[in-house]
Amino acid sequence: MNRDLQKGKGLSEEPSASQIRRALVSIGDPGPVRQFLKRAERGESLILGVLGGSITAGAACPIPEKRYHGILLDFLRRKYPQSTFALVNAGIGATDSVYGAFRARRDLLTHNPDLVILEFAVNDKDESIWASSYEGTVRQILAQGCPLILLFMTHNHLRNCQRFQEVIGRHYDLPMVSFRDAVMPELMNGSLRWDKVSPDEVHPNPAAHSFTGKLLCACLDRISSRPDTPVKRPEDKLISDAFQHVFLLERDTFRPQENSGWKETAKDDSRGRTFAGRWFADRPGSRMSFTFEGTSLWISYLGIQGPAGRISVQVDHAAPVMLDSYFPHDWPGPKQFWIPIISGQEEGKHTAVITLLEEHHPDGGTEFYFCAAGGTLRKEKK
Repeated sequence: MNRDLQKGKGLSEEPSASQIRRALVSIGDPGPVRQFLKRAERGESLILGVLGGSITAGAACPIPEKRYHGILLDFLRRKYPQSTFALVNAGIGATDSVYGAFRARRDLLTHNPDLVILEFAVNDKDESIWASSYEGTVRQILAQGCPLILLFMTHNHLRNCQRFQEVIGRHYDLPMVSFRDAVMPELMNGSLRWDKVSPDEVHPNPAAHSFTGKLLCACLDRISSRPDTPVKRPEDKLISDAFQHVFLLERDTFRPQENSGWKETAKDDSRGRTFAGRWFADRPGSRMSFTFEGTSLWISYLGIQGPAGRISVQVDHAAPVMLDSYFPHDWPGPKQFWIPIISGQEEGKHTAVITLLEEHHPDGGTEFYFCAAGGTLRKEKK
């Protein structure tokens, strides 16, 4: 066992051979990543893309070079000095693969990454809708012909969504790296304490970030030693292809068709979080409508502690759906939510009407912050 673990000094930045062995859940089809590494050998300019939540964004690790993707970037630059490497960090805190699927093209794929790391194991929930959104995100990345590695982080209770994400990864024959599996035995036998891994329930400290980055480096090393194989990708979905073709109305792309009482607010808050293009109302009866073309609709809003209000959302002539933004939980400020409103619609243009209600939570009020709308563009293939 790693000497630092035996002494209880915390997590070494250098994973042991047994930790690497546990972490490499699967090498998958090595072909796509080997093609990326061959391009690096030829001296090309390449882009590493990362998509995920707050871990990917860098929470609890203020030094970019110490984050898992900073470690991987340094590894690539040292191993392939003839190439140039850039990073596109599409991590946003407190977000899951639903929002990840909606924004994957805008925030990541439009930058044409040459290798992508996908990290949503701690922010997704172990339920079918997140399996669908995760697979949809995977399918979007693969449809662009981009090599993809799945990364599984963990909460302090050693729970994550690796169970279904790994099944999806095996269906698409993807490389998979699990931080959870690497450190689970040491955490369970007490030779490693969680407070030496993270300052909270989930975010790895700089040493744990470095450790994770070196697990990814080990994965690339393992793949580079494999023989060339024909690149094959299954076209058939495993669970759902609903989130492969999506739309997102946010920031400059959301424009109300009609508006009475809603005001557009600042695009970012003081902490730089991307609650961009918020629309605010506090007068009951305030109403705005917008159109969308798609087969489903999700609404994003801020849950707040304080005078939070409620809205109704009605799509065409369907029954209205009520959303309550009162959020009393211990959380550092407002929390962004994505909630499904309607699905199974006919393809084509639809109208949604948002109305601020008089009724509210007993401890709330009538303030409501609307963030964005998104959804799927077509029905699932049978």
